[in-house]
Amino acid sequence: MIFLKIKNKIGKKRERRGGQSGFLLIELVVALFIFSLVMTVGIGSIITIFDANKKAQSLQSVMNNLDLAMDSMTKALAVGTNYKCLTVGDDLEPSVGNECDGVTPGNGVSFISQDGKQVQIFIRKSCFFDSGDTSFGCLVRTIGVLGNPIQGDPVALTSPEVRLERVEFFISGTDPPAPSAPIPGSDADQPKVSIFLKGTVNAGPRNQTSFSLQTAVSQRIPDL
Repeated sequence: MIFLKIKNKIGKKRERRGGQSGFLLIELVVALFIFSLVMTVGIGSIITIFDANKKAQSLQSVMNNLDLAMDSMTKALAVGTNYKCLTVGDDLEPSVGNECDGVTPGNGVSFISQDGKQVQIFIRKSCFFDSGDTSFGCLVRTIGVLGNPIQGDPVALTSPEVRLERVEFFISGTDPPAPSAPIPGSDADQPKVSIFLKGTVNAGPRNQTSFSLQTAVSQRIPDL
């Protein structure tokens, strides 16, 4: 009985509205609000995914550049000879030192390449920017004629997105040959260069990643 009474009341309301049924205005407003909310959340998620993918690709590209720089440097050192430390001062001009141990590392390395060229690799502060900020720099290489103190123009090995804050070279095994039997720590050891790089990768706004790289390379040519 109650169901019939409710059905009769609905039928009477439809008759008063001309026999037509549909959504109320408030129902349309609520439906549009829910639809807009879902679309906003969905579009925001899609934009976030695309942005994260773009940042990941940029970061991968920069890291590939850094890996390539490290690979080319270690390969050149492996077939080179006459390793020496470099110390780069405020004037950005490197000065050649001697063997660097774990106590006093250098921030650059000098060696003779496979084709007899004098090569220098060192950190150059504020090399891509005119701001004069010397808190970071890039890795550069110069190639000159053996015996000529004047080197060629520095060529950057790392991209502007790689900001090196610390570069250290540890060189050992380059002392003059020991006249007596091999002694631990003397030139009985094969010349070796240990490289340590620390800095940040700037792959876009709000996308900076710190890194630390360390590798070692030994001279392939026997040190007789």
